[in-house]
Amino acid sequence: MSDVIIQVTGQGAELQVLDPTGVLQATGENATVSVEVQLSDVLVVRVRDVTPGLWHVVVLADVTYDLRVTAQSSVDFMYAFVDRTANDTEHPGVCDVDGRPVSGQRPNIRVNMVGSDPSLVQNVTSLDLVSSGGAVLQVLSLQENEALSEYFAVSPTLPQQPFKFRVRGYDAAANAFQRVIPTMVQTSTCRFEITTDLTTLRLVPGGTVDVTFTLYNAGQYGLFTISADDDKRYVQSLATNSLPLDAGDSGYNRMTLAAPASAAFGTTTTVTLTARSESGAYNFVVFRITVLPPERDFIPPTCEVVSVDGTCRDVDASTCDSRTFTVTTAYRDQGYGLRSISPRATNGNFTWILQDFRPGLTNQTITANFTASCCQTNVEFVVSDRVGNYDVCRPNLSPPLPKQAVNVAMFVFIGIGVLLFLILLIVLIILFVRHRRRRKYKAQEKYRDEVKTGGAGKALMKRDTSGAVTATATRTDVAVRSSETRIKYQRVAMTTGSEGHRVEISAHREMRTVRT
Repeated sequence: MSDVIIQVTGQGAELQVLDPTGVLQATGENATVSVEVQLSDVLVVRVRDVTPGLWHVVVLADVTYDLRVTAQSSVDFMYAFVDRTANDTEHPGVCDVDGRPVSGQRPNIRVNMVGSDPSLVQNVTSLDLVSSGGAVLQVLSLQENEALSEYFAVSPTLPQQPFKFRVRGYDAAANAFQRVIPTMVQTSTCRFEITTDLTTLRLVPGGTVDVTFTLYNAGQYGLFTISADDDKRYVQSLATNSLPLDAGDSGYNRMTLAAPASAAFGTTTTVTLTARSESGAYNFVVFRITVLPPERDFIPPTCEVVSVDGTCRDVDASTCDSRTFTVTTAYRDQGYGLRSISPRATNGNFTWILQDFRPGLTNQTITANFTASCCQTNVEFVVSDRVGNYDVCRPNLSPPLPKQAVNVAMFVFIGIGVLLFLILLIVLIILFVRHRRRRKYKAQEKYRDEVKTGGAGKALMKRDTSGAVTATATRTDVAVRSSETRIKYQRVAMTTGSEGHRVEISAHREMRTVRT
């Protein structure tokens, strides 16, 4: 809690503020307590640096005074009387009960912690009913429905005297806190119950509807006066304006409402029913009725951007005023007719031309032109129909650049470059092959010369000492593989005549290999 404001209203009233330790706080500009307003009958002070604990405010006055204390807090709550046997779509099994609660009954009370971070609250312990004088009338335990968010409490019987609600608990630092809603709750001995299902009620332009209700009397006998009113003056009559009811009795009544033919779909009127007896019993109920079409229409109207003249691409804040754009839009509804068409722009510096429009148009296309500078490009157009359906369309004021036309010259240059590259590649391959062949040829010539100069024709051998051997030399070509290519070499064979010995002399690589 912070920024505590204490206000006392009373002629000559004075204030004293005591901290949780009972120390009287000094008042001054830089003190914990500072005076904000001081008049003859009004005194307002502000308390800063509020430490956890129970603070006390003492009022010194010789006259009747009014005291009010407010503060900023991250922990607060709200409440509602509910009926847990009913059913609605927002909170299955629970619906709010309008009007005053009935004394002597067991009401269900829903408590919602609001504006609080769950991490700041450790526990919510009780809901107290406190009188206007501060006396505790009832202490109700809380049943947690949603952790540190929603609770339910049941009172055995509500007191007849006015009371207010107070919630108590502990914060995350285990410091006790309490919050009070200052509005006083006044109970009643009678109550209304609407017996017509308002969710299925359809009030159409020029039509009427009946709403039935029952009044229950939980107190002593009384003649109850019934009245009904609404802000659109649709209420026409009540079946009866008075109901005599004994204790525990109930009375049936009917109310008629009529909408003018000119009523627009979606118009809502708030109806208030009141009952008051001679003995002082009083209660009320509030509900709403909406003018609807005879048949449901869930199809929204259409909003379409037809064209955009001008662009705001590459425009900054310094040059936006120099460029404008015009948006043409089209609208259409096939249901109960158009209701409104309007632009939503940053400011009012624009031109808006809506052609041939009037509410209720159906199955007819309406066009509009919007012109503005590029300083307000965040524009959208909203169209709604008579039953509340709507559509929104937005122009694209910075469209992507159009696709460039094909550059023929560029493709010609690319083609020529590819062709030259292929020609160069072919030439290189040809030169490489010719070079390989030339090397191969030179190697063959070299080895052929070596074989010839090695003296293969003179290779004569003697097998014994008795005489010479005459040999006949024959030449054949034999192929061998070198590391680079296949080459030919000479093989000379000599055969002796007497012993039939065969000798082969192979000339290869300078005649270093001899096989016998």
